[in-house]
Parts: sequence; structure tokens; C-alpha cells
Amino acid sequence: MTDLNTHEEALKSIFKKIFSGQYTYIDGSKSIDMLKGKEDVEKNFDWSMYSYMLDTLYEEISDYIWGKKLNDNDIDALMDKLDQSELEIDQRLVWELEKVFSDQAPMEHSEDEFKSHMLYHPETGEGKMANTEADHLKMKDMGWTINNPEWDDLPNLG
Repeated sequence: MTDLNTHEEALKSIFKKIFSGQYTYIDGSKSIDMLKGKEDVEKNFDWSMYSYMLDTLYEEISDYIWGKKLNDNDIDALMDKLDQSELEIDQRLVWELEKVFSDQAPMEHSEDEFKSHMLYHPETGEGKMANTEADHLKMKDMGWTINNPEWDDLPNLG
């Protein structure tokens, strides 16, 4: 079994980077600082206004799971460990892991089983199909994301 503490800390680090204003999008803008130096958000936090940031979190968690080649048992154990926490961010990570897990089954994938999906240029909104995992990783390295900027429903806070 993998070291759950290492993976738990890595996922929390991803979350904190995105939700503490330290994440830089391809256009150079920074993410919103929701944590404001705290370790957690308030109870029953309304996530609905932060869909773009949640999409980024989903993508980063997915890439982490694929990159570390976590298997079903590792992910289940990680979700169980995080679910024992009372922190809202840990509960959100469980929710995101469940979503990623249900979408991808990381260790059971092969190049033949890769699910084709669209990736979008973050500035122009141009979409291209990632037909293989190699396509996905190449476009990701160039800044393309699963988020179409035309769908961005985050209010302009600038």
C-alpha cells in the first residue's frame, strides 16, 4: 500500500494552492484567496460560486492520481482517511476524489481504454479532442484545460 499521509498532504497542498490565491492560470491571473490564511472554510460553505476553481481542482487531482498511479484500494483508503476529518476542505477533497474516481478508475486504464475528451485553450476557447492520454498530457503542458472559458460563470471579482 502507498503512503496515505504523503498523498493526503499532497492533495491538501493542491487544494490550498488553488484556494489561497497562489494558483496562476495560463492568462497570468491568480486564483481567489478563499482561505485568507485559515486552515479551513466556514461550515456549509457555498461552493457554487467557485465552479471554475473546482474544475481546476478536479483536473489537478485527476492528474495527481494518474501521475502517482494510485489504485482503487489506495483511493478508497485515502477517501476513508479524509472522511474522518471535520474540516470542510477535507470533505470537499473526498467529494472531488469520488468524482474523479467514478470518472476514471486510474489503475485500470490503458491507452486503449482512455476516454476521449475535449480540452480548451484558456484564452481563445478553441477546443481540441484529446484522443489519447499522451494527447491530454501534451495539451495540458501547453496550458490547455478541461475548462472552456466561454462557460466560466464565475462573477468578475477584479
